[in-house]
This record gives sequence, C-alpha cells and structure tokens, in this order.
Amino acid sequence: MALVERFQPGHARGSSHGPTRVFRISYRDPMYVRLALESVPDWQRLERDAGEQLLTHTGGIDLGPGADDCALALDTVGVEYELLDRAGLQNAGIKMEVNGTALFQKEAAVIAAERTVLLQAELAVRAGVAPYFGSTVRAVTQSADSVTISTDGDSIECERAVIAAGAWTSQLTRESGIEMPPLEVTCEQVSYLRSADAPESIVIDWTEPARYMLPVAYSSPGVKSGFYRAGPVVDPNDGPFEPSEELTDGSKQWYDSLTNSDAEVLLSETCLYTNAPRDDFVLKQQGNVIILSACSGHGFKFGPRMGRAAADVAEGKDPRLPERIFRS
Repeated sequence: MALVERFQPGHARGSSHGPTRVFRISYRDPMYVRLALESVPDWQRLERDAGEQLLTHTGGIDLGPGADDCALALDTVGVEYELLDRAGLQNAGIKMEVNGTALFQKEAAVIAAERTVLLQAELAVRAGVAPYFGSTVRAVTQSADSVTISTDGDSIECERAVIAAGAWTSQLTRESGIEMPPLEVTCEQVSYLRSADAPESIVIDWTEPARYMLPVAYSSPGVKSGFYRAGPVVDPNDGPFEPSEELTDGSKQWYDSLTNSDAEVLLSETCLYTNAPRDDFVLKQQGNVIILSACSGHGFKFGPRMGRAAADVAEGKDPRLPERIFRS
C-alpha cells in the first residue's frame, strides 16, 4: 500500500490543519446525527491505536433558527439533550439575548485536529504503508484489473486507489476522466481570541451565516471563532491565502456579543472548504477507483468513519452509508 500526499503531513494548504475541530452529535439532519453516532467507536479505536486522547468532551450548545431543527433531528434518532432557559444560558457563559430554542447536547467534544492528522499518517506508515510525501499526483488511470498513479517522479501500480484530494478533488478527477458531482472550493477562516470567562462548551449560532466558537483546548492559542461558508470561491492552486480583515472583525464582533466581552484577536488563519451539493459528503466508486470527499466544512468529525467506509468499498464490502453519500 502507498500514501501519496501533495504536501507534508500537517501542512496548512488544505482543510485539516490547525489545533482543534468540533465533534458533535447535534445536527439539523437525522442522517448526520446517525452518522456522528457511528463515528464514535471509530474515534475510540483511533485513540486506542494512537495511545492518546484525541477528543475532549465539553458539550455543545445550539442557538438560533437552526436549533429547532437540531432538536427535531435528535428526537427522531432518540438522542438526549437539554433545553436551556435564560438562566441556563447565563450559567453557560452566553450573555446575548437568544430568541427561540437553545439546547445543550453533552457528547460534543473538541478534537485535537492537527495531532490527529499527524498520528494517522504515522500509524499508516507504522502499518507498512509506503509514504510519498511532497509528491503531486498528476493522473489516475485504470485498466480492467489495475490502477496507475502518475506523480511528478513516480508511477505507482496498484489494484485499487482511493482519491481523497480535498480541494484538488475536482481537478484530479477531471484530469483522470472520472465523473464527479460538482464541488466548489471556498476560502474560509477562523480567529483565535483571548477572552476572560469564555464559555466552556462549544457554541453554534445558526443565524445565517452560521457562526461558532470552541473553548481553548490542546495547542489552541485561544478561543476559536469563525463563520460557516462565509468566504469567497477560490482556486486552491492560488494559495496560500491571507486572512480577511472583514471576517476577522466579524468573528470578534459576534463573539463579543455572545459573551458581552471585548476579546483580543491573537491571530487568524484560513482553510479551504470543498463544498458538495446539499453540503453532503461524496463516496463514489468508478471501476477500481474510489473517490472520497468528506467535505462541505463539517467532515473532520467523520474522518475515521468515512475512512473506514472507503476501505470497505476498496475491499468489496458494503460501506453501510446512505445513498445520498455513497454512489457506486
């Protein structure tokens, strides 16, 4: 087996860098509630294999117009949550006026994102996978019983290949003659803030565009705050991209209103979202090639589960995914 990576492990050109990401069960769609529950044992297995804790459970709060949808989806699947009144929100560090539903779901967690990526690469190499770091794939071609991966300096022959190229998926599949649903890449960003009395739980405000915050955890320099799908459409080859002052100011203003504070902006950084129709993931098989895009800005929490699904397809097994995601 081989692992081909355009950059180096832990690089900042894609969608998975930075110290932390959100894990949550609360979703507006019952399909993703179920998929998040299925991801829990895969994360536990990864933690056992790595010998490290990768999720810190903080609980998560949903606010705004989408919170009602989250409550309905959780009810549909049978997941417990708690509705918060004004006093409950105050106790959780939420100072702004909230109209409508506010709920707390205890299983939300902060993921050690950067550490997870490095450990997964390390575990793969330890298991005997040959690494090709800093090697750009130019084309993936297949015959009846094999696949050829052509890079700048190598030609790798294998029985099956999984393309999980993030923001470069459309470019690579197009150049390889593989049909794919349309994927749009946007440049998003987060800011890290220094704030007294920060909420200890993850907070998602479903006001359009949605915005969120994560408490300090792992190597995060401060409270993490950002918008969901607020950045411009970009070509990933034009990166790296500089943070937008407007989005930085917007993240701070929302966090300040959430907590009635005046937070200090420590730094901002960008990342790429690879957005599929309906904000879904894509797992598609075409011959001996499997294409995986756990994307649309909410895929990190499902990484081990979707990786297992791609491996199942490569081995001829049923990935046990909804038809919306898996297209054989």
